[in-house]
Amino acid sequence: MKKQILVDNWHTWHKRWSVWLGSLGAVATALLVALPDAAKMAWLAMPDDLRIAIPSAYMPLLGVGLFVLSMLAQLIRQQKLQPKELE
Repeated sequence: MKKQILVDNWHTWHKRWSVWLGSLGAVATALLVALPDAAKMAWLAMPDDLRIAIPSAYMPLLGVGLFVLSMLAQLIRQQKLQPKELE
């Protein structure tokens, strides 16, 4: 019997929410580390209402939050990615 190494529907990896959220988290974290001045400029460019709603102390946690969301997204069944016979 052939041992399966990859998960089912592996060919749809680029459509999964977890991949997108994890990628955004990695990019956000990398940008905050590599370009801290750019992050401050982006923060100052945001509308006042949004800056008031999100405390500035939480901005470094943006990447971590996206990583957590990507893990939770793995638990959600994406109907468009399911084979027809499972629907």
